[in-house]
Amino acid sequence: MNANLPLLRSGRTRVFSKHDGFREVRFPVRTPEDLRELDALKEMQLNRFVMALFKEAQEEYRFSPGVFTELVKAMLEKDSPGYITAHGAFGHFNTQMFEYGLAEEVGAAVEIYIACYPTSADYVLKSIPAKVLNYLCKYANTSDVMKWTEANPQWKENVIASLKAGTFSEQLKMMRMATGAMSVNFNFLQMLEKLVNNASGINPEAMEQAQKILANAPNVLYQSPREWSESCNELRGLITYFILVDLESRYGDMTNQMRTYTIPFYNKQREMAGKSNSQVISFEPGTLLAEHFDYGICIGWRYDSWEQFFYQLCHECVHLLDPQLAPNGELKVSALDEGVAVRYAEEMLDKYLPYIARSFVDSPVISRSPYYFAWDAARKLPDEVLRTIRETFGAFARINDRARFAQLTSKWLNEDEITLLCADFEYPKHR
Repeated sequence: MNANLPLLRSGRTRVFSKHDGFREVRFPVRTPEDLRELDALKEMQLNRFVMALFKEAQEEYRFSPGVFTELVKAMLEKDSPGYITAHGAFGHFNTQMFEYGLAEEVGAAVEIYIACYPTSADYVLKSIPAKVLNYLCKYANTSDVMKWTEANPQWKENVIASLKAGTFSEQLKMMRMATGAMSVNFNFLQMLEKLVNNASGINPEAMEQAQKILANAPNVLYQSPREWSESCNELRGLITYFILVDLESRYGDMTNQMRTYTIPFYNKQREMAGKSNSQVISFEPGTLLAEHFDYGICIGWRYDSWEQFFYQLCHECVHLLDPQLAPNGELKVSALDEGVAVRYAEEMLDKYLPYIARSFVDSPVISRSPYYFAWDAARKLPDEVLRTIRETFGAFARINDRARFAQLTSKWLNEDEITLLCADFEYPKHR
């Protein structure tokens, strides 16, 4: 593993660059051709400015991959069947962000919008307080929210002012605290402390980083793990780091550590495309993440609690040891790979989340699916044997010599189980 935790180069020490600003210039138009040329020039300049802001946002990891893609679409919207201008598209983008519970990224999106369309900001921002109100009612009692708004008649103006000032995250946190929409998951907090304290071989600097992130965890655990913010990303990164430390101590080092992005994230667009499962993924070509990383983990959208996130992450981190990628429906791996992944997630569930039901985390061991049978066989193999198997074949996913596999495992597995774990895993048609 890296010596230190994989912290993001976020807006901790810098914000968007100060650009020259917005100013209008009078320009004579004499003919229709002049007007067309001028419109084309304005469009080119706007696109160039927007793309410069997006490049800067990517460098600062201001947006999760899926949100970034949708924001680019909204900001460059023009004469589409859905929206005549980018203003309507951006308003719809904000509506979706609050509906999906991704409020932490709204402030950064508004910052880009205001930089591009300063004269239209008030028109778009006036609708956001109502969206904030609906968002709060998802996490708190509606009557408590309404009482608070009645006692604070300036709340709408304060929301808009915070968006303009770049302090929306702090404003939203204050409103959640005031309306009772901040329930901290103390059981999960205790689990995190146990996970960190149980780790061995961690250098002092990394442990110091971990303790700082843990100290701030109560300020994060009231949020959904879907949220993309510096503190939430650090916490997800910390959990990933210590899971991978444990896995490497059992089965050996990752094969693609330097090209692996270890901040798990969510992507609503994958869910809408019918990909509801958690998965090791690659990144969209042309993005900064694709330049620097070949692999990452996208958590299934429906796994919205921290306990569900942890279980899914344990499973996917096993695959992250030796990532296998293929177009949807074409992935071929040995059943051992999925068996070990389920086995590890189940062990971590028993060890760290004994208060959680298997049905809540969508454990496959409660059904008679292919995952169950792969797990039932793989759990019989000791960790030291699994390490030897990985060293012999290069990955749990590539068991291509049944005779050799049988030599290593026949003490624990019968012939049918050996055949099962060597064979290609049968994924469900809808994943």
